[in-house]
Amino acid sequence: MKFVVTPELAKALKTLRVGNDLSSKDLAEHIGKSPSYVTKLEKGSIRRIEQEVLTEILLFVTCSESFYEQALPAVVSVLSGMLDEGRPFEQVWLMQYDVSDRPVRLSSDMVADMSERLRAIGVSAEELVKLMNANIDSQAPSSFPANQVTLVDCDGMPRMLSRISLSFDEVEGVFGGTADTVPYFMLYSIVHSLHREEQFPGVRKKLPPESAISVLRSTDAYMEKWGVRSLMGYSHFLASDEFVLQQLPLVSSGEGVVDRLADQLREFFEYDSLQALSSLNNLCETLEWDPAFAMKLFGIPFADLGETSYTNKRRLLEEIQQAFNRYNQMGDFDKRIETY
Repeated sequence: MKFVVTPELAKALKTLRVGNDLSSKDLAEHIGKSPSYVTKLEKGSIRRIEQEVLTEILLFVTCSESFYEQALPAVVSVLSGMLDEGRPFEQVWLMQYDVSDRPVRLSSDMVADMSERLRAIGVSAEELVKLMNANIDSQAPSSFPANQVTLVDCDGMPRMLSRISLSFDEVEGVFGGTADTVPYFMLYSIVHSLHREEQFPGVRKKLPPESAISVLRSTDAYMEKWGVRSLMGYSHFLASDEFVLQQLPLVSSGEGVVDRLADQLREFFEYDSLQALSSLNNLCETLEWDPAFAMKLFGIPFADLGETSYTNKRRLLEEIQQAFNRYNQMGDFDKRIETY
């Protein structure tokens, strides 16, 4: 497999090499290339790189012995400080390592819980495999490579597309307890299919947006419950509002009330940010909405919040996300008796 060398990857390679006091000549000798190749690679002049070569480079520049336990986390740590919001998911090379290939350890309690859920819905492991391999919701064509994250252009917007192809033996190994570790993507696919069948039993057509979002969010909550995470929050991103807005058309009211309000507030914000925030607060009180929810809904640009420090902005964003997580994990009954 060959990866596109993104500007972020090129910068990360040089950052790691220099940070660990390694010369470009040392790296070139290690991978059997010329020093000029390393220079071009770090400048982004090399357009594509083979996965095997990149793996060797990442192991070397991070001074690691284990790729998934040491090298990859070190790379993600460096990247986290240089990527703009949403950009991690345009790094196909990182997605492949972190989501498709990275092994995760299976908890016996998690396996027992999934097995019980499978029995409860009356679906066999073989039927679950057929459901996953049908790729109903992603609608990835058979021409797409299996179990790989592919970035496609859809009306000028990059979107992730994956085609699942798992064998019965692989899935049976999970439920039978014979597999100690499995690729993250396999486990995520199993959990997603379980929750899909629990919420929409027997539905063998693409789910409507609201239903698909419900399954994604319950899958994310379940993975989080058992402490199974990707290094860059793949499942959490799929359950986020950002992903929903990127992947699906806005399906708000026919009157477009929310869109019009958002546009007006954004325009107002450009001229008088303090007054715009005051208006937003008044709106929150009128609608009895949590201010964090309203700010997320209207997309107020946090970068423009006056003299607010980076630390406070980041803390505010984290609090907003936590509020969303709590709300998304509430049952229907709890939502009716709680004021959010």
